[in-house]
Amino acid sequence: MAHLRPVFLLCVLYSFAAAPPAVAPRDADVVGFDADENGAVVVAARIDGAGPFRLLLDTGSSHSAVGDGLARRLGLHAVAKAEIMSATGQSMRPIVRLGRTAVGGAARDGLLASVLPSADLGRLGTNVDGVLGQDFLGDFDYTLDYLHGRLTWTADETIEQPAARLMLAAEGGRFLATLPQGAGRGIVRLVPDTGSAALVIFGPSLAGGGGALRLLPASGQAQLRGVAGERTVERAFVQALRVGGLVMHNEPAVVVERAASATVHADGLLPLHRFARVSFNARERCLLIWGRWRTANGDDGHSSRQ
Repeated sequence: MAHLRPVFLLCVLYSFAAAPPAVAPRDADVVGFDADENGAVVVAARIDGAGPFRLLLDTGSSHSAVGDGLARRLGLHAVAKAEIMSATGQSMRPIVRLGRTAVGGAARDGLLASVLPSADLGRLGTNVDGVLGQDFLGDFDYTLDYLHGRLTWTADETIEQPAARLMLAAEGGRFLATLPQGAGRGIVRLVPDTGSAALVIFGPSLAGGGGALRLLPASGQAQLRGVAGERTVERAFVQALRVGGLVMHNEPAVVVERAASATVHADGLLPLHRFARVSFNARERCLLIWGRWRTANGDDGHSSRQ
């Protein structure tokens, strides 16, 4: 049985203050990152000058989290509790307030982070100390270059024309991208997600043949791993997913039943590591995407068999 590792955190915090202001880098600060076989982006971060610590950068998470070992090392104490919901389940976790959290020249003060047991954090399979979500990332412009393992704290449109420019809507602490599909089949709303190992489709709305996507059955099942546990899910192929000027053909996916308590009406998760480079522009609320290869016509394209 295949193992997938989408993180997809959604924290509902009780008795917490507004998000702390961002400390933006002064120039195009570049930070190297490690990416594992599932595309997870791991960066070096400092908290109150300590570290560096290995934190998973997760655009699909509304809030940040730290492991209980790191919380003890930093002498942090719980200030609240939160319910963490993911594709694998939900659980209550203590909340701690972090000091200045910095990745390169980008920083935030006073982040409220969930505390995860080491066993739960270990399910991510990336040997990380915690997770950085949209409470850290949301106000920054930044570019993730997957081909070269570089995070740049600027929105990048200067090198070449992107193959896709997607407008983003903030909902539930995360961003949703609306993707019109071909042949008048409607739209799909996906969370652009650096923490997802594969394309995730939330059923049953898109699981039938009459939805915006055509799903083809795949043999076997997959074990979906997250910080809230594990669950068995059905495997499938999406016949064609249009992402701006890109088309992902026969893209492997898993179908996950949408939680009844879900507060964000997304149709699924879009794994960003499937592209060569992505750039978030917070000021214009848009996501730029570059494909991994070029077609014979010179246009950007995308193949699910790369």
